[in-house]
Amino acid sequence: MEMGIKVNTVLIADNMTDLQLVNRIWNLFNKQTNLTKLTLLLRPEVPTFSIPTKTLNSMRKLEHFTIFFGHIHELPSFAFSAHLKEIIITGSGITRIAKHCFHNLPNLELLQLNENAICELRQDMFVRLPSLKKLILCNNNISCIQDGTFSYLTNLTELHLDSNSLVSLPNVIFEELGHLKALMLDKNKFECFDDYFFKPLGC
Repeated sequence: MEMGIKVNTVLIADNMTDLQLVNRIWNLFNKQTNLTKLTLLLRPEVPTFSIPTKTLNSMRKLEHFTIFFGHIHELPSFAFSAHLKEIIITGSGITRIAKHCFHNLPNLELLQLNENAICELRQDMFVRLPSLKKLILCNNNISCIQDGTFSYLTNLTELHLDSNSLVSLPNVIFEELGHLKALMLDKNKFECFDDYFFKPLGC
């Protein structure tokens, strides 16, 4: 007899760190083809957590994926399903995002990675995300953003970089963001901006 479940929120505690037990739980979700929203709540005592890539790719109707307090550290390449519209990973200690982690997610509209420990944004991080409208990266440790990091986000309307460790930004960093309506840069370490800096945004 197959076990049917309709929950969309999973609480992961310290007694679920055994790999076989975790795999059995994800196998249950492999059959939830109609689930559109999944939220993972992890207890503080869970030492590490890996993105269930195989499960996410099997859930063809999943549109909203959220993790709170995941102790993830690194987001792997090709970690997420192309059907997702929202990815929220909050307070999970992310320090590194692998190349192509968010590559080719044509339906993604919101990417929120706040309250992590990300230090650098690279130009290969946000590629082939034609629908992305909100990118929320506040409350990290970002001190460096490479040239061209946001070049492919031509439909972006909100960019949150507040509460980081930024001292300066490349002068052409916002060159392709013609639709940007909200830009949050407060609580960084900026001293001044070049006169041309905000010109691409119509300022």
